[in-house]
Amino acid sequence: HKVNVLGTLNVIESVIRTASGIAPQWLLYISCYQVYGKQSRFPVSEWMRPHPSNALGISKLLSEELVQSKCTKFTIP
Repeated sequence: HKVNVLGTLNVIESVIRTASGIAPQWLLYISCYQVYGKQSRFPVSEWMRPHPSNALGISKLLSEELVQSKCTKFTIP
């Protein structure tokens, strides 16, 4: 699942480089339900606390955190 994290990093860095000093208007990142792991309530909501229970969920959560960090740093909504 290394490609999830490194692939996400490559996309974000490419967007930032291509923008040539102009921040993109927005960046849409789509993850998956695996970041929430096993939950006691359904339906699962994006407001629930992430608790990944497998490698895919962990890699997607790391990718989400990477996107949030880079977007905050470069002021991308």
